[in-house]
Amino acid sequence: MNPIAIDLGFVAIRWYGIMVALTFALGVFISRALAKNYGLDLDKFDWLPLILAPVWIIGARVSYVIANYSYYRNNPWEIIRVDYGGLGSQGALILTFFAGLVYARITKLPFWTLADTFGPVLALGHVLVRIGNFANGELYGSPTSLPWGVIFPGTLEPRHPSMLYEGFAAAILFVLALRWARSRKYPGEVFIKVVLGISVIRFFVDFTRDSAGRPHVLAFTQVLAFIYAVLSVIALRVLASRVVTENSGEGKATDSGNLK
Repeated sequence: MNPIAIDLGFVAIRWYGIMVALTFALGVFISRALAKNYGLDLDKFDWLPLILAPVWIIGARVSYVIANYSYYRNNPWEIIRVDYGGLGSQGALILTFFAGLVYARITKLPFWTLADTFGPVLALGHVLVRIGNFANGELYGSPTSLPWGVIFPGTLEPRHPSMLYEGFAAAILFVLALRWARSRKYPGEVFIKVVLGISVIRFFVDFTRDSAGRPHVLAFTQVLAFIYAVLSVIALRVLASRVVTENSGEGKATDSGNLK
């Protein structure tokens, strides 16, 4: 594996950076197509991906640096080296969620419908970024005797390719997310289901990661994944109950934008 895709001499283009850029490019295409199908005002929507892209990177990088503070305290100049890898998706999700909420309030766009346009993008991003992690030789798992074990740079024995486990599972989730987006039952369903799926995947994949360390103690990322999963289940129940209430004539819709 080689983290560098193209070496121009004066600058090296890394696979990780390519995967992040590809995520944003495809993300804009997919989210805009869904926004159009959901009947959202595209003049207002088109600004959102441009805002969320840097917010996502900032949130992801800050959370990763905090989680690895002991290293970056001694190497502060590497904090901005995003092209080397090191993005915390769980931290990025929090910051982009609230940024989207603020944007929806300002533009008067339905928040949960906005969120649904980015549901498949969230799953796709996990697929592409994990490929970048593999190229960087990072986020590998604990030693294994399984035939697909990989000897990563700096290791002497085959390890679980944990990042590929997560990427493969996220690819399946991406396909499901596209199906959910075409036939969603209520606003927010697509986004929350993807968050739930990603959280469940992360929780179980981290059992194979070397970062988990002790087999009987959950890693911090697993604790966060568990919390996200619980909150997602609660959110799905609440959003679904709103549809039941609206259909029974006891309330009115608080979000709109059904797929045409």
